[in-house]
Amino acid sequence: MNNKYFEEDIKEILNSSFIPWNELDGRCVLVTGATGLLGTLIVHTLVQANTVLGLNISVIAQVRNQEKARAKLPIEKITVIESDITRLYSVTGEIDYIIHAASITDSQSFIKHPVEVQESIISGTSNMLKLALVKKAKGLIFLSTMEVYGVPQTDIKIPEDQILETRSDIVRNSYSIGKIAAENLCIDYAEEYGVPTCILRLTQTFGPGVEENDKRVFAEMMRNACAGDDIILKTKGETRRNYLYTADAARAILMAMLNPDMCKGNIYNVANESTYCSIADMGQIAIDSLGNGSNRVRFEIDANASSLGYAPTLHINMDTTKIRQMGWEPRYGLSEMFVRMAGK
Repeated sequence: MNNKYFEEDIKEILNSSFIPWNELDGRCVLVTGATGLLGTLIVHTLVQANTVLGLNISVIAQVRNQEKARAKLPIEKITVIESDITRLYSVTGEIDYIIHAASITDSQSFIKHPVEVQESIISGTSNMLKLALVKKAKGLIFLSTMEVYGVPQTDIKIPEDQILETRSDIVRNSYSIGKIAAENLCIDYAEEYGVPTCILRLTQTFGPGVEENDKRVFAEMMRNACAGDDIILKTKGETRRNYLYTADAARAILMAMLNPDMCKGNIYNVANESTYCSIADMGQIAIDSLGNGSNRVRFEIDANASSLGYAPTLHINMDTTKIRQMGWEPRYGLSEMFVRMAGK
């Protein structure tokens, strides 16, 4: 939270003309996974909206660790519920909107704890949908993932109606299959019970607030580049995908949450299409943006890379036409994302 761009991002989000902020006046928003990267940014943004825009938004933050919440959230201005998402069945009082951001995103957990990963996704989402039904919520946003698209092997743009081909006999797919099942639950609740749900399939997202011990590739690259160290890849780095800045993701989430037409069991890809590149190219961008001129990308191929949780080589080039037609556009490219994440 000490990153100088964090407050700047909040101001930009609050200035987004396509977010109808007045709809939130007097409303209550529940954010699950509130100490996560996106959850933290959204909670702070909603609290700042009360001060800057003169609103009266009640914020409930679901967290698994109270101590972590104290370190990352303005707990004196919100209500904090310490609970595992799989055990959160009820919340007292009214809830108007739910942003369901809670999820295990550590790739090694997909392999080491696949049962817990998949069950937490499905059970947690089921609990939030039941809560939305009971509370007659005006909108529930479920944060899904690009990984539902499996392992495409071409650079062809992927729209939301792409047929999903994800193998069920691969342990690592505990995450993606859990997300697919949760997506279907959202659509089922929208169809059968009229719960206003919206599914956002986010590509890999990063920005200010990434924790020092984050093991994901973008965080490792940032740390190596800033330290003047080489970026060492254990694969050929041929996987290609899009990326997304945290504030751009937050703007998409809040826009969708407050748009009744989007919350009808609809699915939207959310990514910056211009960031589409390989892992190796991403490493070079990190060095060009943050390095000292002498470090470089090196390859030390590990034949057992799959055991570390790495996804197989894939090409996920997300088509974002659908959400851009709703008024959303990303602002930050990959180089800017690295600089802002590092606070440079």
